[in-house]
Amino acid sequence: MKKYNKYKDSGIEWIGEIPEHWEVKKLKYCIENIETGKREKAASSNDILSIGGEHIGSNGKVIYNNLRYVSRAFFENFKKGKVQENDILMVKDGATIGKTAFVDFDPNNKMLLNEHVYRIVAHKYYYYFFLSNYFQRSIWKENQSSAQEGITLSTILNIFSINIPPLEEQTAIANYLDRKTAEIDELIADKKRLLELYEEEKTAIINQAVTKGINPDLPAEASAQAGVKMKDSGIDWLGEIPEHWEVKKLKYVCKIQGRIGFKGYRSADLVNNGDGAITLGASHISKKNRIDISKPIYLRWEKYFESPEIMVKKNDIVFTQRGAYLGKVGLIDKDYGEVTINPSLILLKNIKVNSEFLSFFLTSNFIKENVSVISSDTAIPMISQHQTANFYCVFPPLKEQTAIVQHIETEINRINAKTEKTKKLIDLLTEYRTALISEVVTGKIKVI
Repeated sequence: MKKYNKYKDSGIEWIGEIPEHWEVKKLKYCIENIETGKREKAASSNDILSIGGEHIGSNGKVIYNNLRYVSRAFFENFKKGKVQENDILMVKDGATIGKTAFVDFDPNNKMLLNEHVYRIVAHKYYYYFFLSNYFQRSIWKENQSSAQEGITLSTILNIFSINIPPLEEQTAIANYLDRKTAEIDELIADKKRLLELYEEEKTAIINQAVTKGINPDLPAEASAQAGVKMKDSGIDWLGEIPEHWEVKKLKYVCKIQGRIGFKGYRSADLVNNGDGAITLGASHISKKNRIDISKPIYLRWEKYFESPEIMVKKNDIVFTQRGAYLGKVGLIDKDYGEVTINPSLILLKNIKVNSEFLSFFLTSNFIKENVSVISSDTAIPMISQHQTANFYCVFPPLKEQTAIVQHIETEINRINAKTEKTKKLIDLLTEYRTALISEVVTGKIKVI
């Protein structure tokens, strides 16, 4: 990469030297305008989008999750904080302080900032400088040393200094970073799409293995299903299954228990570590369908011993029967000691088949379709213990269940290895994006 001919000390901590012909100024002398919005106290209609810190993405874009609105009357009456094309938006307080986005679209005056976001009018060069490691470190340092929460308007204008290239270079730098970050963002997006494909591949492998058997195209020693005859399962969405497999309702292969009625508990029954047993909820089921108790919750001993039928043991399975995590499955793959469940879970115990095979079957699309149909008739997503007990499941002989589990785990481990490599590459690309911005906006790299 090219360098400038001569450099000088910037006098700004963490930046060091800058090109000799660049200037250093307080931010208040560099920007055209800075203002913040306001939160509407009254109930809001879905008229005008209200933009807060949660809508400023880590990639410098405005994101549209968890949308909030203000009324048109409030929007018309409030003069500041109306988002315009080419605005720079910066989070002024909270956990994402300093996070910055550029408005590269015409909002048609239909967006209003809330009180947690600054609207800055300035050349796009400053947007990239705000994204740099140097400015973000300054924000963090100032926030740590300030008695007030967040970065005040006075601090933004009077404390922060910035290195300023001539206008022609500002434009060249912004154009260069537009191109380079777009290229990097596209690479990151491709890798993220690859992660989605890996997840779809895992789902397809599980669906195939637990409902049709191991793919006969696999090597013979890995395939227990090569050349077998098929029969109609008699179950909607499932179609044919291997001829020697059985169809059974879930209640015939395990005992199903839940925390119901008077055996429920209140928040007052929750205690500190050592004063009770761990109580599992949907949040303790990991993405890998195992148990994660890195953030345990404890239930007093009296409530634990009150319900021996839901004491959790190794090789049991927990199934979420209500709420946002409806249908989530967790295999108890080891002994966690004294453990019970909260009312959102159902416990499958005394399992007469391979527990790992059953847990994979319960995560298949076939069961997800059942859960979706049953829960669609309820205001709050849920299925009953009785409905769960009557799920139809298919089972190969026990030896074959073990072979299928081994096949699935081998394939998932293979895909997980590719997933981890892809995630690391995304991290490296993200780090490179930030480093490139930081080097260019401080003149360490010459782009014209």
